[in-house]
Amino acid sequence: MVDRFHWLSTKEFLDGIALGQVTPGPVLITATFVGYKVSNFFGAFMATLGVFIPSFFILILLIPYHDRLKGVEKVRMMEQGVLGSFIGMLALVLFNFGRTSLVDIPRILMAAAAFFAIYKKIGLPYILLTGGMLSILIFGLLK
Repeated sequence: MVDRFHWLSTKEFLDGIALGQVTPGPVLITATFVGYKVSNFFGAFMATLGVFIPSFFILILLIPYHDRLKGVEKVRMMEQGVLGSFIGMLALVLFNFGRTSLVDIPRILMAAAAFFAIYKKIGLPYILLTGGMLSILIFGLLK
């Protein structure tokens, strides 16, 4: 969306991800946001459908066979491969976001603090509120 198609700038994409993370259903919100940026309401509608339709049909087709498939060794192996690939994709996204967002010491420290807070199971609303207040203080009032 950013590098290949140039539909969004990196900042716009990060804004969409951030918006998605503070709402229920981050993938849906992000897809709808990108669709809207590309083609207004029609784009938002089509992107939202694009998120739901494939998984809906896959579930409809596979549910009758679930009990038989979950015991098949090759299916379990495939699941492990898909999960490994997903972790790799997440790592690349994290690397790209970090390269774009972590450009100075305060941002790096805030990211580390948020990571530690999530690791210690502090509630997301508290982390977001604290991050917002620190951002206003550090990047707004002190500059």
